[in-house]
Amino acid sequence: VAVGALGVVIDMRENGGGSGFLGDQLPAYFFDDEYLIGKTARYSAARGDFAINEAENDEFILPANDLYYDGAVAVIISPNCASACESFAYAMTVNQRAAIIGEYPTAGLGGSVVPIALPDDTSFNYTNSRSLTADGTIAIEGLGVQPTILVPVTEATLFGEQDALLEAALGELRTALNFIALGDVVTGEVQGGIPVRYRLPIKMGERFGIEVRSQTPDSFTPALRLYVPGTSEAVLDDIARRSGIANLNGLSAPFDVTLIVEIGADDDAASGTYTLEIFDDN
Repeated sequence: VAVGALGVVIDMRENGGGSGFLGDQLPAYFFDDEYLIGKTARYSAARGDFAINEAENDEFILPANDLYYDGAVAVIISPNCASACESFAYAMTVNQRAAIIGEYPTAGLGGSVVPIALPDDTSFNYTNSRSLTADGTIAIEGLGVQPTILVPVTEATLFGEQDALLEAALGELRTALNFIALGDVVTGEVQGGIPVRYRLPIKMGERFGIEVRSQTPDSFTPALRLYVPGTSEAVLDDIARRSGIANLNGLSAPFDVTLIVEIGADDDAASGTYTLEIFDDN
């Protein structure tokens, strides 16, 4: 992952599997806590049923802190994502860490496989365990990992020039990272005075304005601040003291830049809803 990357797309569509251990542990680089991923059940002849061995519980082995990635993540899946690939995708659903993008679930091959040698240099594999969730229900086998963002299969997605799944993944990252664009109108809420931030990409020479309107001006006075990435002091700000409207007009950028638009409250403890508009100011 590039240093400073705000989000990452992991495309697992054609990953047929591999090491189950790596499938479970690679996701650890995206977590900051030792979550229980799942459990393993094996058939017990003595019990005549499957039994869980707690010693085989799957838990993240966390990497060094400087290797931890805390940005937004989208994972693209397909029915060709099988076995260890599914373990990876499933682990990324823990605590809703990643958006899972797909048109269909994964293959549904979740158990451990054991090879049996036969004469004439032949062999066959069979599944000898069940992969379970942390609460003991079947996680993957026969079910697959379900997309959290289901992309419909249509004529446009099948035959269009764009990669529909990749575009959906990128769109999900933009939403998760609060990206907005020229012409957008969005609504939001400030809770307990905690500011809300948006990322606004602007091209060199573009002229634009920003307006935020309180939906409850009698009780909530929004504060609008504009930051350049890497700085802690706002380069511009305005507070809607009378009309419930704060605005910054006649803005332009001397170079391509992604600005930070912050919506807060005049009162540090206030809460309220607002409408934010980014408009062309030519």
